[in-house]
Amino acid sequence: MTWKRVGIPKRKTVAKEQKKGNIQDEGWAWVVMLASCFGVAMSFAFANTFGIFYTSMTEELGFELTSVTLIGSIHTAISLGGGGSLIGFNLCLKNLLELKYYGRGLSLALSMQGVGGLIGTPIAAFLQKVSGNGDIVYLFAFSIFILSGIILLPFSKPRKETRTEIEIAVSQNNFKLYTRRVEQSKNNEIVYERDMNLFEFNI
Repeated sequence: MTWKRVGIPKRKTVAKEQKKGNIQDEGWAWVVMLASCFGVAMSFAFANTFGIFYTSMTEELGFELTSVTLIGSIHTAISLGGGGSLIGFNLCLKNLLELKYYGRGLSLALSMQGVGGLIGTPIAAFLQKVSGNGDIVYLFAFSIFILSGIILLPFSKPRKETRTEIEIAVSQNNFKLYTRRVEQSKNNEIVYERDMNLFEFNI
């Protein structure tokens, strides 16, 4: 019984292996870094823009100022309470993205949280004049959702396709079995072949 493993490239590409401790800051890593910058900035911007809605909401909806501020206080309490329970989950995502992409771009991505706090209020005030109070939340949520999809897009790799071919040959003196399994990925395909002589006989 013999085994054969043959790699067949489907197109001429050069695969760069990313070794541990040697992170490549190029290509899609910079796209992820920019998406992370804007995502963190939008998150901190949205968290610091509740004050501009208080006056307009009291005038538009007829609520008292104490009722409106109570909603913001409840939101802050839920965010702080839920944040403690999600520390483990957030650390998993951080380690996953950091090891795959970030080298020197990590500090640049984290520095955008301060920028988001500074520019968030003017942007929210502009969007409030353009779209009103009801749509601004959806605009912030949509932008963060798109940026999150860009960050996690490379992790949705296509699955490998596997097909198996079996050929049985019977001759006058022997009985042979030939098996061929093909694993296809995006850039290449690997062929596993097995040629086995089951038994021989004389007639």
